Amino acid sequence: MDKTLFIEKRSGKEKMRVKFSASLLLYYFAIACFIAIMVSSVSFAKFSSTISSNVTSDVAALRIQFDDGGTGTIELSDWTPGDQETFNFNVMNFDSQNRLVEFAIKYRIVIETASLIDLNFVLSQKVNGSWTTVALSQYVDSESSFTILYGEDCTLPHSVAKTDEFRLVVSWPNSSDNENLLTTDGEYIKVGLDWQQDIA
Repeated sequence: MDKTLFIEKRSGKEKMRVKFSASLLLYYFAIACFIAIMVSSVSFAKFSSTISSNVTSDVAALRIQFDDGGTGTIELSDWTPGDQETFNFNVMNFDSQNRLVEFAIKYRIVIETASLIDLNFVLSQKVNGSWTTVALSQYVDSESSFTILYGEDCTLPHSVAKTDEFRLVVSWPNSSDNENLLTTDGEYIKVGLDWQQDIA
């Protein structure tokens, strides 16, 4: 065989190999880019959900409604040891115009007090027609000395109207003989909500 012809044939094969290798590398590169884009999209979606979880819906917001028509702040200026009062309220995922919150919600009841007197709190939720006690965890602000009680996590669905019923019983034990504690001036109770979007 002519050496020149052999070299030309070999050169042609080498060119084909080079061309094939380049195409294969380009193919793998395209796949890698596609995977990277998909991973980035999922990560961004999760990040977006997280940062928007505390943003109020444009349609409706989580609502707490007190049976006495109040705003959740209770003044105790006329209380004396031995007094007790019950406060009923509802938490709803729709507004007064029946517009639903657009996403599922995780929330907990928050009770704040000035801690000027020794009060007892019992929070209950109606579950399947019966009142069930809700555990309260306590946090004391070291700077203000305010006491904040947190209820257990609760959830409300999206796209389905739901109302959770609660009852808060507040009592002042009739066992204190300290005259400095026999005034409720400045003492108050504030009931509210701590909530965020529930991302399952």
